[in-house]
Amino acid sequence: MCIEEPSVIAAASSAAKFIADKGKGFKTHSTSSIMRGQIQVLDVNPELASILIDSNKKDLIARANEACESMVNRGGGVKDLTTKILRPKVEANQTTKMADMLIVEFQIDVCEAMGANIINTVAEALSPSIVELVGGRVGLKILSNLCPERRAISYFEIPVKEMAWKSSTGKEVANKMLEAYTFAKLDVFRASTHNKGILNGIDAVAIATGQDWRAIESAAHAFSYYSKLLPTKHSINDNFFPS
Repeated sequence: MCIEEPSVIAAASSAAKFIADKGKGFKTHSTSSIMRGQIQVLDVNPELASILIDSNKKDLIARANEACESMVNRGGGVKDLTTKILRPKVEANQTTKMADMLIVEFQIDVCEAMGANIINTVAEALSPSIVELVGGRVGLKILSNLCPERRAISYFEIPVKEMAWKSSTGKEVANKMLEAYTFAKLDVFRASTHNKGILNGIDAVAIATGQDWRAIESAAHAFSYYSKLLPTKHSINDNFFPS
């Protein structure tokens, strides 16, 4: 964290000391190791192509796993394959509508790997089989950095009475935190700054440990915006705290 601005170091240190003194420290756990690859299929009838891919899913998964055999041997590999149809809208400055496109998504267990290279390898290897099956052509074939199935979770618990600060009682401090949270939940300008503060700590640790902090930033912003649109099982509140 040595490259961070002094105020971030001070805030992180103060929070850690407070949590160590008043709480029981941090608890962490992780969810699955599932990542996602996407293959953009163009110039096809997306409805018909989707049916063909779904009826040949088992074979396509087997072909995909041939491209990551060592990962399969470690218990990972492609676990599922799905499709979705995207229907572009005509923008104000457009004269023609772009054709509908089919997106083939495969969910792959990358085990302990970050996964980017192997996902791209699988996408490249699987694309010819998809074109052979449904025709058309492939556009992008690449990983997604948004991985709601794969989260690292860290949390702490502090009794409300222990949250007293200066002349404020613990209950008053807790209520002020909830008021600030509600402000950000309802106002995107406040949320942007709250999220920046959260990422101050996340990015510092990610950089110090050699992680791809830009991927984390991108996924965090996308998740915060699209979380309401994601399936319920991907909600941030679903199994967020272990029993």
